[in-house]
Amino acid sequence: KDPIVSTTPGLPTTPAVPPTTPPPLAQEPPVVTPIPPVIIPPIPPSKDIEFGSDKIFRIGDGFAYKTSACVGEVNAFALSGTTYYFQFQVYEDNTQINLSIGRICGVDQMGKDTFSLLNVGSKAMILEEKDLPKLSSVEQANPWVPYSSFVLAKGIYSVVIQSKNMYGHAKVPGVPPDPSKDEYDDFLVGNIRIKANKNVRAEKIYAE
Repeated sequence: KDPIVSTTPGLPTTPAVPPTTPPPLAQEPPVVTPIPPVIIPPIPPSKDIEFGSDKIFRIGDGFAYKTSACVGEVNAFALSGTTYYFQFQVYEDNTQINLSIGRICGVDQMGKDTFSLLNVGSKAMILEEKDLPKLSSVEQANPWVPYSSFVLAKGIYSVVIQSKNMYGHAKVPGVPPDPSKDEYDDFLVGNIRIKANKNVRAEKIYAE
């Protein structure tokens, strides 16, 4: 039975107007503060450069469990993200390069944690993407070498190390991972070393 507004004798009854519910407030998108890249202090070109000689880089969603093999090793740079770029400059054509990583810890997902080399100018991956290995403490005694020696032309390049979404979702730039919906492996790398037969120079490090 409808509620009655007026019950005065002789006047028609009028159904009450149902109360209105204000529309829900729109959800504000999360505020993401970009983390500035680590700019390498001006140093002269060299035939031997290294990223992470004194600190490590934590790659992934930042939600490592307490049981993680590397949870106690967080003397890390103030960067965060699922993809890291270690940018360097090659000054001359036909520069022979040897790449290695001296520290890899916490890789749990084969096929999701990867290493590649990007030509910054063309945005093209110029060497085949490699899976990062899951190394024992004994195997850590020697640097991991993803490629045999190779030659680069003059230009700017980035070593790209990535933790991919375990569910295959594409990461939206500028939006932090949501641990309730997405999952990324969390691991550490350091001592990323580039040896060359001609001068090269470390430029900057940034993460997405």
